[in-house]
Amino acid sequence: MKYDLRVDGKTFKTYENFDEAMRMANLLNGVYYTIPEAGRAVVVGEYSWKK
Repeated sequence: MKYDLRVDGKTFKTYENFDEAMRMANLLNGVYYTIPEAGRAVVVGEYSWKK
């Protein structure tokens, strides 16, 4: 399964592990909180990704 980390609706990075994706989203949001114009990082669902 894949988890997208998105910032302002654009995929920043795709993770295979939900916990890693959430950890990075929380880290980014901690930084973005201090910048009024900054967006917000969110983790978007799980899905299968076939090559």
